[in-house]
Amino acid sequence: MMYGEDNVLEVKIVKEGSFLHMAEIGYGTERDNLDEPDAEDIQRNEADEEIARRLRDGESYRSISKELGVSPKRINRIKNTMKSNDDD
Repeated sequence: MMYGEDNVLEVKIVKEGSFLHMAEIGYGTERDNLDEPDAEDIQRNEADEEIARRLRDGESYRSISKELGVSPKRINRIKNTMKSNDDD
């Protein structure tokens, strides 16, 4: 195996004239190239879990939106995710 978790090709997007392409900049490890969740990601996930819990309890979009300060669109996205997970 030429490429694996300890030998990942790293590239950057460059534009030469009107040609946009990826240029090789070196090699690294997979771990170095993965985003670690930060405090904002963790907080967002906790809020999504709270929204999902309230939806399961039958709380209305309006009530959830008002109490948690989130948009109905976000609530609907979480509800759709819950439905697709139930279908699996």
